[in-house]
Formats: sequence, C-alpha cells, structure tokens
Amino acid sequence: LPDEFTLPKTIPMPNKEKPLREAICNFAALDILISSSTGTMHIAAALKVETLSLFCPLPACTPSLWGPVGNKASYILPEPGYCQNRCPGDPKKCDFSGPGGIDVKKVLSML
Repeated sequence: LPDEFTLPKTIPMPNKEKPLREAICNFAALDILISSSTGTMHIAAALKVETLSLFCPLPACTPSLWGPVGNKASYILPEPGYCQNRCPGDPKKCDFSGPGGIDVKKVLSML
C-alpha cells in the first residue's frame, strides 16, 4: 500500500505478503470478492468466484470495457451526475466519497 494510505489495524490483509500463487488459492476459497476494478477482480473471475466491483463511469474505465468475464459479476458505479461535480479527472484519485458516490451502505445493499 502507498505510505499515505493506512488501514485500521483491525482490518486483516491476509494476502499482503503472500506469493501470488498462494493468494490465488485464497481467492479461490471466497464466496464473493468485493473490490475496485483491479487485477484481483479478474483473478477471481477466472476462478469463477462471484465479484462485486466498484467502477469509475469515465468512458475509458467502464465495466463494458474492463468488467470481469466468466463469473457472476455485479457492478457499482456512482449515481448519474456524480462525476460532473466531484470527478478529479483521474480514476486513481477518485474515492467515490460524498453524496451520490459509493459508500459501505451501498455496497452492503448489493450483497
């Protein structure tokens, strides 16, 4: 993780220091993977693990281009119009915060 990003010590990160092969074995045991649009999402899809993925609605980042293939997949995007007011223009900097974004309550409602 980048130095500026810290998680509370109560959030386990079991694959952080694992070799990729071992992490893949752990992903295969999941009932569902909740993640942003990342390589982890694609690994889970290849393993037929259900995914719930957060996506940026910018045309170059949409699920139609980058969504997982081969598994049961659901997507969460910010509400329409959210990006017009809050988008930093760089999906790596977007945190989906604020009204119309993506929060824990929205993610849990999709499970």
